[in-house]
Amino acid sequence: MTENNIDTYMLEDARREVAELKAELKLNASMLARQTDLARVAETESMKLRREVEGLRCCGNCVKYYEHKCYCFHNWNPHKYCHNWTADRLTREEREKEHGRVAFAGGQKRGDY
Repeated sequence: MTENNIDTYMLEDARREVAELKAELKLNASMLARQTDLARVAETESMKLRREVEGLRCCGNCVKYYEHKCYCFHNWNPHKYCHNWTADRLTREEREKEHGRVAFAGGQKRGDY
């Protein structure tokens, strides 16, 4: 083999390696784009759920409200809650069974309407 042939083989190997690296880069870019899209969708869904949870918070579903351990028990303010809000983890039916009534947003208690 001549020196010229060796250079040709090295050049071909280098071109093949560059082509393989370009293919890997393209695949990695595609996977990264997919992960970015999934992260964007997850963040959007997370923000939506946070807003939904925020909208569901009220004194009526706070464990401290029924235990008379919060300011809100005596000062009902519809659609608001104090900074000590803690979910009671009860469904409406469980809350009604346990407390005999359900506190509604707007200050109404069951039977007041």
